[in-house]
Amino acid sequence: MQQRTKDSAGFTLIELVVVVAVIGILAAIAYPAYTEQVRKSRRSDAYIALSQLANSQEKFYLNCNSYTTFIGAGTAKVGNCEVADGSGLGFTKTTSSNNYYSLSITAANATGYTLVATATGVQAADTACPTLTLTSVGAKTPAACWK
Repeated sequence: MQQRTKDSAGFTLIELVVVVAVIGILAAIAYPAYTEQVRKSRRSDAYIALSQLANSQEKFYLNCNSYTTFIGAGTAKVGNCEVADGSGLGFTKTTSSNNYYSLSITAANATGYTLVATATGVQAADTACPTLTLTSVGAKTPAACWK
């Protein structure tokens, strides 16, 4: 067996393996936490989109005394009522601004509405909160996802 002298420098193979193993363990712990935080931060895309839809619904209600299920551009009508500018709720697409969520209005009448954001694309991996809803009375479900 060879003895180290004062002039020998460097790392042994065992020291390198230990360092690589420690880095691997830290990465295995940190990566899932990081991806979960990224998913949570992407939910803000849904919060913003649903809030914008809710504001547009209230504007529509002021003009027509009812809510609509029509999101896209074009003419929004409820009975004989038509939005004056002909832009529906003013949305040119039915996805959130970063395309992490698809948007829909599942119910709308003279007394209320329910807005839904469904995770799509890379955000579909968010199994804890695949859909977020906002109603005309301000109910946000699932509640744990709106924190």
